[in-house]
Amino acid sequence: MKTIIVVLLCCSSLLFLNATLTPLPLETDLITALNKQWVTVNAISTGGNSEECVNLEVKNISAQPLRISLAPGTLFNTLDNDNQDILVTRPSEFVVNKGTPVIAKAYGFCCQADKGLSNPGDELTLTACTDEKLLSLAKHLSTTAYDPALQQHAVWAVSDKHSVGGILNDNRTQCNSLRTFTAGLLGQPVPTYDVDYGYELNTPFIYAPKTLKGTMNYRIAQTGKASLHLYDPNGKLFQTFFEDRTMSSGFYTQRFSYTATDMEAGEYQVKLILEGRVLSVSSIVM
Repeated sequence: MKTIIVVLLCCSSLLFLNATLTPLPLETDLITALNKQWVTVNAISTGGNSEECVNLEVKNISAQPLRISLAPGTLFNTLDNDNQDILVTRPSEFVVNKGTPVIAKAYGFCCQADKGLSNPGDELTLTACTDEKLLSLAKHLSTTAYDPALQQHAVWAVSDKHSVGGILNDNRTQCNSLRTFTAGLLGQPVPTYDVDYGYELNTPFIYAPKTLKGTMNYRIAQTGKASLHLYDPNGKLFQTFFEDRTMSSGFYTQRFSYTATDMEAGEYQVKLILEGRVLSVSSIVM
């Protein structure tokens, strides 16, 4: 009986010793692991430009297991300068044991609207985002379950100067939340208008807005003859809302709605003129 107990105790001791000798995974991010040559990474485009659009194969070539994080703000860059890079907006984490590759997907969105989509199977490289505004946006998007189309338009509002008013869908709560954050990031007022670009995810972006509609709020400090004009990005008069209208002091709202297919991209200016003097200037970005 004593012999059996001794044997069991020895076996338990060996198991405990073996467990304590097994190293815990070293925690690191993917770019650090790649730069330190702890891993090899094969990043391949799925052919899309949004959501799970990058396939990853990560192989551990270090001496210990690794717990690797893919952080929001990581960039997947195409080798073809005519194609779009991808900004990661959703974190992921995986353990990679020595010699055993892990297959994963990266979730992100295009941050170069003026370029084309990669082909399925195109190779991508990894870098960290150095644009502080894009990095802040990526971190924000990682914490809130925004609709993917809203995320894409928010990224383009920062990366390509698209209109914050293009952050648009039927969920006004989400729209207003993401517009407020993005406008604050860019130092812009929160738009009171909507720009419908008519864009579908995972297709090339073509500037062909469908509609522009919303409101403009303004204040007249004293009674007088007022005019309200809208100028295009070239400074040319686009529309006169009213001319030399006698108006009392107070707060006013001007509604507008356009079929926007022929409106060029850029900043439109709304000028309120009172008694021949420009009283205020506001912007509408298309």
